[in-house]
Amino acid sequence: MNFIDTHVHLQAYNSNYTPELLAMAEKARIKKMICVGIKLSDWDEITELKKHYGEKIIAAYGLHPWEARNAKNGWLGKLEAKLQEDKTALVGECGLDGIKDKEEEPQNSVFAAQIELAQKYERALLIHAVHCGKWLEKHWKELSKTRFVLHSYNGKQEIMKQVLKMGGYISFSLSILRNKDAAELLKQIPQDRLLIETDSPWQGLEKGQENTPLNLPFLASELAKLTGEKLEDFAARVYKNSEEFING
Repeated sequence: MNFIDTHVHLQAYNSNYTPELLAMAEKARIKKMICVGIKLSDWDEITELKKHYGEKIIAAYGLHPWEARNAKNGWLGKLEAKLQEDKTALVGECGLDGIKDKEEEPQNSVFAAQIELAQKYERALLIHAVHCGKWLEKHWKELSKTRFVLHSYNGKQEIMKQVLKMGGYISFSLSILRNKDAAELLKQIPQDRLLIETDSPWQGLEKGQENTPLNLPFLASELAKLTGEKLEDFAARVYKNSEEFING
């Protein structure tokens, strides 16, 4: 069995730990990771990780909604340059968050600009969406024109149904295991639209516990139990989905 962690923040770990972590991940059959940026200061670090570790790392460059209000002039041009430099890079983490900031702007415009770049360069888009159902309504039409995923999904069925209607993917992290409706949510996701991730170093098994990609096989095992599949079959299906999401 092989795995792809579709959302991890390697740059958020102690840099001295990265070689050890990747070596352990390789032993755990985690073949690739999407290393996701959330602010400008992440982007060059991710570029260096990509240069050093090659195809094991898929870079994703984005401006998180928590960073939208502090975005400096020229951020969008720098993001576009990263996509031009790395033909395999994805866009994100970007999106909307109605808890962190109650104001729609500048979140909406920052998100819309990144959707446009994903379309322009035909790259997949990794989306953070929290308590923002009304705000998302402004973006569904454009989102339907690109590959996108709502990462670490643990929300309402209504939003998930809209994501799937627009051709998007749903990704689950360990947080879904604390949701009493997890099995029901899984049943509603088409076979080819499910991804898995750790969102590490955050969202560990226990509150405040550091998370790592090494927890991905455990997550797959627990989800396979909920779907009634053999772990090998579940893992193969989700691996294929991940590659199609990344490559188109």
